[in-house]
Amino acid sequence: MTDEHSAKTRDSGSELISVDGRPFTDRVYKTQELPDTPTRSFRIAASSWTEAPEELLEAGEDLNEPVAYIRRIGPWLLWRAGPPVGRARYVAVAADASEVLSFELHGKRGVGAGADGRNHDRFRSWKESLRDHGPGESTAPEHPHQWPGEYTYCPLCATELETVEIYDHLRRRCPSCGFIHWRNPGVGAAVVVFDGEGKVLMVRRGPGSTRSGYWSIPAGFVDYGEEIRTAAARELLEETGLVAEVGDVMFVASNFHDPSKLTVGIWFAGTVTGGVLAAGDDADAVGWFALDDLPPLAFETDAVLFERLRGG
Repeated sequence: MTDEHSAKTRDSGSELISVDGRPFTDRVYKTQELPDTPTRSFRIAASSWTEAPEELLEAGEDLNEPVAYIRRIGPWLLWRAGPPVGRARYVAVAADASEVLSFELHGKRGVGAGADGRNHDRFRSWKESLRDHGPGESTAPEHPHQWPGEYTYCPLCATELETVEIYDHLRRRCPSCGFIHWRNPGVGAAVVVFDGEGKVLMVRRGPGSTRSGYWSIPAGFVDYGEEIRTAAARELLEETGLVAEVGDVMFVASNFHDPSKLTVGIWFAGTVTGGVLAAGDDADAVGWFALDDLPPLAFETDAVLFERLRGG
């Protein structure tokens, strides 16, 4: 960092410009030049960091927000896309860019895997994991599978499961009773409803939901023993307050957005027959949107369906 630049930073440091009012610097930064604490007069864009990994550069794309440098926490460099209060994404990058962690914040809660290898729903505990653990220092139990959400103990006899190869795949099996955890995906049902102006009905996912703060077509899991169209109508009613006749299948896709709950989704056409529009269940808002003016989408599969509906 040049003497002239350092002098400007010191001189303006007492101005206490609000975070949103601080301009982005167009200077190029190397890792050792990134300050330990936030500057008070400007912000550093991720694109200005010469060692920035691609995951960091893309972290604000779906938020339509630039990614700004926040501070150092131990061996981690902390960045944020979005406002300091509200919907935001924090990204922690190892100083050598060897590891990237993220935390999705919505209000006071969110979700993210910490440096300790555990999932956190509080931003403070996630930051504490960065303070207490460096890259590669996860304290979570070692596990041979990459996907979370697997059984550790047998649900039938409580024996610890072992990993074995079955039909060319590694699976969890009980050495005592023979139970095998097959990890079959769940089934989700969605209803696509349009109003008289050709606008599609969507819900915003509330706090605690996967991809909270983003919008999706009303959908949910099919209960055991439940007919799939009945499940689709039930989910629509619970999330939007509307009653609908569920018709033909419009789209089928595999969902990989939540590694702990892989699903196969089926989108049905629906026709509203009654009810009163109101957000409910795990949705905190509901609205109608034109296909060329959609809100930020929670799921890539919804985006694929909309692209098809637009004739893309």
